[in-house]
Amino acid sequence: MAEGHCAGRMDGQPAWSPDGAQLCRHCLESARMDVQALVRDYADLENVMADTGAGLEWVTGTREASIPIALGAEALQREIWYLTTTWEVIIRDHCGLSEVPEQRVRDGWAVQRAVRIIAVRVPQLAAIEAISVYLDGPDSESPVDMTGVQAILTMRRLHRRVGRAIGLRHLVHSMPGQCWKCEVDGGLRRDDGSETIYCALCGAVSPWELE
Repeated sequence: MAEGHCAGRMDGQPAWSPDGAQLCRHCLESARMDVQALVRDYADLENVMADTGAGLEWVTGTREASIPIALGAEALQREIWYLTTTWEVIIRDHCGLSEVPEQRVRDGWAVQRAVRIIAVRVPQLAAIEAISVYLDGPDSESPVDMTGVQAILTMRRLHRRVGRAIGLRHLVHSMPGQCWKCEVDGGLRRDDGSETIYCALCGAVSPWELE
């Protein structure tokens, strides 16, 4: 995470990557997995809309009025599309890659292409200084300045918002011990009922051996 909330430093202090960005290597790897997950999120939202009957609503857990689930899913899809395609253009320019192809493609395919470009370049994205973007899409009244780190954190939050919205959250057990790969304490997890254990910081996976 960002300054003061770094996943790679369990004492709560900020950890800095070698290029000066505000994310350590563990955060960058975790961010890469969240960015990649946006493609699956987009598809899951498509399935939600396809399976939704008239009148179904989000379960908000608050007293605020809910909205039809299809409208909420469509809005999240649009947010994924805009966020990823916007930063695809920026990272292509930053890394000296070819420009986005001019031919029009379906939004889902555009998300896949954008994520493919961004996910493997998360460290480079984290090093991008503030740049003007239209935060809420082309209909925004005015641009705002956003850094690459802020873009990464926004994508991570968006991934978690989709998970909460479509009910994909599940019971996860925190496991004791140090990761065998990144050698950091506090990152080991096991999904309820699963026979595998994984590190939420670096993504390492291993069979869970019952004692």
